[in-house]
Amino acid sequence: MRKHHKIAATLLVTGLAALAGPQAQAKGELGGLDRLIPYCQAVGHLTAITTDTSKAESWKCVGGGGAHFDINMNDACRWHYPHAGGDVRATYRNPPGDAFSWYCFN
Repeated sequence: MRKHHKIAATLLVTGLAALAGPQAQAKGELGGLDRLIPYCQAVGHLTAITTDTSKAESWKCVGGGGAHFDINMNDACRWHYPHAGGDVRATYRNPPGDAFSWYCFN
């Protein structure tokens, strides 16, 4: 195939891939849970806090009256990575971990 035909074929394939829209990310680690305040606000609370930075499972959403609500970290991961596709889940790196060791994977 001549050089300009190869270039045209490459451009066509690239253009078609772009038109297909966003693709689901590859399986594996997606990234951290660094937006828990916006997540809590998205589910109807005011903010997010950690009650003990030495425990991964100490994150809470805080409601209008100051009440604390457990955060479902799997749901938070799905909210953080809506285009990841598949079964998005949360875990932490160093069990029992610290409050800042959460990450998401699929």
